[in-house]
Amino acid sequence: MPESPLFPADILQDNGALVHHNLNGSFSDSRYIKNKRDVRELQGEVVIAHEHRHYIDYHLTNYGSWLSRFWDQFKQGVPDLLVRGGRIPVPVTYFDDDTIVRALGLDRPDLTTPAGMAVRIASNHALRVERDYLISESWARAFNGPSQMEALATVFEVGPAEHFARGPLVANALMTMPRDQATWQRQYTWFGDVLAALGIRDVIKIGEDHQAVSTRIWGPFLLAAMMGKFSRLFAKELNAEPKLFGEIMPAGRLHAILNYAHQKRVRDLDDPDLAWDIVNDACLDLYGESVLESLSADIEFWEKRLMHGLQDIESLNPFMLGLIAHLETRKSVAARFAENPSSLYDPIEYWDKSQVGAHVLPEFMLASSAGFESIPDGYIQTSSMFYSSPDGDRANFIKPRVASAQHRELQAADEEATAISRFLISGARSRTWVGPERDRVRAWLQSRVDIRVIGPFG
Repeated sequence: MPESPLFPADILQDNGALVHHNLNGSFSDSRYIKNKRDVRELQGEVVIAHEHRHYIDYHLTNYGSWLSRFWDQFKQGVPDLLVRGGRIPVPVTYFDDDTIVRALGLDRPDLTTPAGMAVRIASNHALRVERDYLISESWARAFNGPSQMEALATVFEVGPAEHFARGPLVANALMTMPRDQATWQRQYTWFGDVLAALGIRDVIKIGEDHQAVSTRIWGPFLLAAMMGKFSRLFAKELNAEPKLFGEIMPAGRLHAILNYAHQKRVRDLDDPDLAWDIVNDACLDLYGESVLESLSADIEFWEKRLMHGLQDIESLNPFMLGLIAHLETRKSVAARFAENPSSLYDPIEYWDKSQVGAHVLPEFMLASSAGFESIPDGYIQTSSMFYSSPDGDRANFIKPRVASAQHRELQAADEEATAISRFLISGARSRTWVGPERDRVRAWLQSRVDIRVIGPFG
């Protein structure tokens, strides 16, 4: 493949091959960083490793699956929400705020309609995410679900990079990533400090001394924390059992599992397999089932719930098909996890032996606010209406070329529905906007419906 800047100069430089290489599940073994070009290539691998691990965890963990289901369920009600008429607040969760409803003269959608169900799903989801965050805020560090997802992705970003790319510039490569280091430490690598405070030896130290990164025991703890019984995350059960929420959501589970390890006087823990045994003992004692048992039960519950009443799969909308595809991918990931758990909780084995990435590949899109100087072989500019660029402008979004016309149509429909949904849920505050697509979504909505963006969400 000819050299081409997959990431523009304001982000990273790469020739495109590393994207596929990394998504297929392996870092470049025995790499020694010798110059700036190698530093950029390692940084490219780190970026993709982080995002690919997110994709795995959205299918592997019960918490990640809960997040994925939310978006596909919400998207099913968006068409009805847009055509029903009347003013729409952004975020749509303000439909449940009596003060905002009166002030803006809103007409709440009927809860029996797809629009009403979408609003209710969004409101319930937001309340539970906020409650998980508030629980975490009562401790020294943020233990909520998003923080745990980021910490887990960091394990599989930093650990393998240091392991496979030993050399004096490794620490520099990781520390010169285009990110705010204080924010990165606070949001991504806090778990090492937590373990150190409990007397468990596992702390990230990347800097002038180039100390080796030791993160191999993070995976078992974080995976166990995100395997709550989401089949019980319903208002009736939560109201009946006040402690249930903390047993399901990541913040409460991680706190309980860490306390268990601390009470067992776990110290100097550097063996991921031993960590796996410890967290399973904790889950059996605290919740009555192992990590794998929690995963299997969650898949079984949601499969029965999803498939109940389905008659003709060909008549389903793309978002119901997305739910089914998510379930099938979960079953594939779970089977590999059951066969070889360490391939998904130990970052070194994950990249060195399991090749799990070759079997679980996301339909990814690469984005740049500055625009790509050129498009690598095998990639095309994204053509869906919010992600395409005017003729003559640099492409802000590219993705791998897909041969099937039907597949391309489904991709475009999902890309557009996802962008609209993201704006309706989070407005401009979503951290995943690159830039131009946010403004295009806003303009498209304003030209078709009466939306009112509330305060800081604009």
